[in-house]
Amino acid sequence: MICRHNETMKRPSLPVLLLPITAAAAWTLAGCVSDAGTAGEASNATAVVATAAGEEGAAGSSAPSSSPTTPLAPATGATCDPGATLVTTTEGPYYTEGAPSRDTLSEGNTVGTPLIVAGTVYDADCQPVPGATIDVWQADGAGQYDNSGYNLRGVLTTDAQGRYTLTTVIPGIYPGRTEHLHIKINEPGGPVYTTQLFFPGSTANEGDNIYDEAMVITVEDDGPDQMLATYDFVLP
Repeated sequence: MICRHNETMKRPSLPVLLLPITAAAAWTLAGCVSDAGTAGEASNATAVVATAAGEEGAAGSSAPSSSPTTPLAPATGATCDPGATLVTTTEGPYYTEGAPSRDTLSEGNTVGTPLIVAGTVYDADCQPVPGATIDVWQADGAGQYDNSGYNLRGVLTTDAQGRYTLTTVIPGIYPGRTEHLHIKINEPGGPVYTTQLFFPGSTANEGDNIYDEAMVITVEDDGPDQMLATYDFVLP
């Protein structure tokens, strides 16, 4: 299936693993498994971060966006690569402090195809981290940031099993940047790590010097009305 993006988002359909999903069915969280024997292979166990300088964008207009209708229930049993680390970098020019605590970032008039990302935050010993905070900010489906308010900005907190579920929209591209989500993440009392998450199969990926395939989310279902995906973080 092809994800229906805003017309400003020139990207192909993504390779997906299609799962049967109903309103009453939960889906299984993809594990953060890395293959240490394959040089350069992408893995959700490690989020590698690149320099965020040179990003461009501005606060923009909005249009109605429907909300995701399929609930996510991340399951336990995901695997983890002990010792995997998340490399930090600069945050880019569009971070705003004081974002509200919430799991749903998009608002009623937000431009973009609904997106749900779920996963688990682990420590370096692959133990789930309850109470970890995940500060997220992003552009809307037209590649525009809200720089005067908190649309598409929010801080999530992991549950007792270290799990999170983010409800938002698929971000758009803008000059020099492919689709991406900005992330600041930390465990209680620990340092803050800054990274970005990317989307597989976008033609804009190879032209973005920040893009790294190790930071790509796993798409579980890419329907015409919403995308479901997973990503696990392993903190240093």
